[in-house]
Amino acid sequence: MVHEYSGARNPTLVMLPGLDGCQTIFEPLRACLPQTLTTKVLCYPQDVPLTYDELTQFTRGSLPPDEPYLLLGHSFAGPLAIRLAAEKHGNLMGLILAVGFARSPHPWIPKVSRHLIGPLVHTAFPILRWANRVFHWEKSIGIQNAIGVVVETMPPQVFADRVRQTLVIDYREELKKLAVPVLSLSGRFDLLVPPWNSRAMEKIVERHAPQCPEFVRRVFPMGHMVLRGRPEESAAAIVEMFVACTTGQSVEAVVQSGEPADD
Repeated sequence: MVHEYSGARNPTLVMLPGLDGCQTIFEPLRACLPQTLTTKVLCYPQDVPLTYDELTQFTRGSLPPDEPYLLLGHSFAGPLAIRLAAEKHGNLMGLILAVGFARSPHPWIPKVSRHLIGPLVHTAFPILRWANRVFHWEKSIGIQNAIGVVVETMPPQVFADRVRQTLVIDYREELKKLAVPVLSLSGRFDLLVPPWNSRAMEKIVERHAPQCPEFVRRVFPMGHMVLRGRPEESAAAIVEMFVACTTGQSVEAVVQSGEPADD
């Protein structure tokens, strides 16, 4: 099902992928978006370890300079999207965080543990894929296979480096600089980026970001791969976000897809 969008303006949806840096994760979602919405995926190298600062420089120049756009950051790209949005480039209309975070999604893990993460972390994923099937974290075999492809195509050093970065990143100060509405999409059973990360970001924005008009959270009954596992519902929420941003309506009132967060 392709969701319709008939806004008078024709914004672009700029999409930042997750750990692997490629557009694979977005394919089911893009198939559900209307043709009237232009999508642009800013991929980054899979074979070069880049810090969040370097990724910011790498992607900044590819943002639309003149036309209106919404910025979507998926998982690992959540901090990157937050930073770019805080810099207020061009005609940014809104920010969408899909299973996103502003600091380590597991802050109870000591930062010093990043030194223990090496290429061997890459070999742990066959075990995780087995556990995933046993415990049904992601029930779809297609999703499980997609996770496997992502992991198996990345050099172990790059994979480990990006995991390491998520343990030390902290862009909570950038959240305070946001000046556009934010839509956060989370998986209720997500163990990689638990949904309380979204609530933590919302609290910071509510208290310290007076220029940010809204921070709206929607939850889906699944694990981490929300965009791939729930592409129609995710597309509907994104289209509704476009409607709200282009008409000046309340995001909370317009976005009906997904479940309101109840925590």
